Amino acid sequence: MRTGGKFVTIILSILAVAVIGTAVALWLVMQDIENAPTINEPDSSKQTTDDEDKTPAVEQKTESLTMYYVRIGDNGANGTKIGCDDSLVAVQTEPVTFTNKLDATMQRIVADKTQTYGDPELYNVLYQADLKYVSGSVAGDTATVKLTGILNLRGTCDNPRVVEQLEQAIKTATGAQKVVVMLNDKTLAEAISLK
Repeated sequence: MRTGGKFVTIILSILAVAVIGTAVALWLVMQDIENAPTINEPDSSKQTTDDEDKTPAVEQKTESLTMYYVRIGDNGANGTKIGCDDSLVAVQTEPVTFTNKLDATMQRIVADKTQTYGDPELYNVLYQADLKYVSGSVAGDTATVKLTGILNLRGTCDNPRVVEQLEQAIKTATGAQKVVVMLNDKTLAEAISLK
C-alpha cells in the first residue's frame, strides 16, 4: 500500500502545485488589471448631440419676389426712367418658398422666357437670354452675382434695359446699395460692350 500512498501524495502534490500556480496566475492578472490605465467615462457636460453637430437649419420663407420689367417708351411715367426713354416697373410674383432670396430671384430671372406681360405690355429684355445663375453673395453694401451664358440682346436700347432689370432685382432681393454682375467672368458692362 505504500506505493498507493505515494501515488496519492504525488497526485495531491501536483494538484496543490496546480492550484497554487493558478492562484498566483490569477493574483498576477488581478494586479495587472488594478494597475492598468483606466478609461474614464466621457464627461456628459461636454457631449454634443447629433443635432448640435449639424449646421443649423436654414430658415425657409414664403413671400413674393420682386421682378423688374421694362415699359418701352413710357419715359418714366409708370416707373423709374431708364435709357431710351423707357420705364423700369416692379412686379410682384406669386408667393414663393425659399431659403435665400437672392438665389430665388436670380433663378426666377434666368428661367423666365416670357417676352411680355400685361396690358400695357411690360417687356422682359432677358426672354431670349440663355443664362445660368452660378452664385450670389453680399459683402457690406455690395451684392455680387455670377452668371454664365449668352444675353441675346436685340439692339442698343436693350443694353441699359438688361443692366437695370438685373441690378434692380438684385438690389431689391438683398438690400444692397451696389451691384456687381459678372457674366462669363467679365463685368456686365464689359460683356455688353463686346456685343
